[in-house]
Amino acid sequence: MNTRLQHVCNIIPRKLDGLKILDCGIGFGEMAFRLRTHYRFRGTPFIVGLDLHESYVLLHSTLGLYDKVYNCSVIDIPYAENFFDIVLALELIEHLSKEDGLKMLNEVERVSRGQVIITTPHGFTATRERGGNPHMEHISGWHPKDFTDRGYSVRLIDPRMMTRSTRLVDNVRRAALQIRRIPKTILAVKKSERNQSYEGILRVDDLVPIIDK
Repeated sequence: MNTRLQHVCNIIPRKLDGLKILDCGIGFGEMAFRLRTHYRFRGTPFIVGLDLHESYVLLHSTLGLYDKVYNCSVIDIPYAENFFDIVLALELIEHLSKEDGLKMLNEVERVSRGQVIITTPHGFTATRERGGNPHMEHISGWHPKDFTDRGYSVRLIDPRMMTRSTRLVDNVRRAALQIRRIPKTILAVKKSERNQSYEGILRVDDLVPIIDK
């Protein structure tokens, strides 16, 4: 597991029974696989996946990692307000324009009654289309202030914190994406203002210190 996913898993509650989780930009389903199989987690959550790339949606419609999958945009999520306990948007917002990225933030916050968890490279990192997926290119760059201004707690994950094995995995990923340098990762977490007393979600302020940069 790479450093980014380690930090994400540390924020998610251990007991998943009864939780509704939305995974935006499912890709190959790595996060859903972790939620279903990682020793840290107990219980069976209801997991919904969204992706614009039809091939990913067709793949996961048969694998069983997701209870439901949708071929749709994250700026138009087909669920009511406050439906999900946890909304994940990992390495996604940088694939949208700045305008659509802000619309995405509005949508994931709208459907969350618990936590929104976002990861993205710190600043703009150029990538190219690959694997026949036209949505793989990075279009925008994001900074901690983009999230702290909206009430998120933010941590910067430094690639130098990686273990030797994790660094090897990240080097392979970076080569596949044709990224020359390893950027820091922004981990942004927001607890829904509409349900501050929600007991199914851990307190973010105890886990993710705000870095104002």
